[in-house]
Amino acid sequence: NTQEEQREWTRHTYEVIEALRDLEVQTLNQQTGLRGYQLTGDVSFLKPYTDGQDAYRSALARLRGLVVDNPAQQTQLDRIDAIMKTWTTQVADPIVHIIETQGAVAADSLTLTRKGKTYRDELRGIISETQTTERLLLGQRSGTLRETVDLAQRLTLLLLSLAILIAAYASCSVSKLTTERVEGM
Repeated sequence: NTQEEQREWTRHTYEVIEALRDLEVQTLNQQTGLRGYQLTGDVSFLKPYTDGQDAYRSALARLRGLVVDNPAQQTQLDRIDAIMKTWTTQVADPIVHIIETQGAVAADSLTLTRKGKTYRDELRGIISETQTTERLLLGQRSGTLRETVDLAQRLTLLLLSLAILIAAYASCSVSKLTTERVEGM
């Protein structure tokens, strides 16, 4: 791999790590909005929840595009999406429905089951695993890039030394030839 290819892969890995952070933020926005709504019953608190859903889908699509060449990471994204869908259908949507129909206090019974926390913990674990995988790739890619740069520097130094030796030899040869001509005159 060329130095430029290694730089590109390193940049790509940083982009994936940043996209994973964005995905996690969008899941947290949904959770925060839902909690605010549950605590207050105020519909304005649902905005981070609904905006977070749209932003989550965009972040997930972006990530899928970034790791299209990595089946293991695609599988991790499938797992993340499955958990988010389950959390939405089995925790978030029922809480919203109960609050709309029975009030915020009635939704407390669903929260006490701790299903939401279980899903959130599992989600955080998978995101963390995925980030760790990317950081390992980054370490490998950075190491390879460093090796490529070191090799290029050593090669440059070798060629420079060779050029100096050739120049010194040429200088000695010219000097010897000049001395011989001057003495021969």
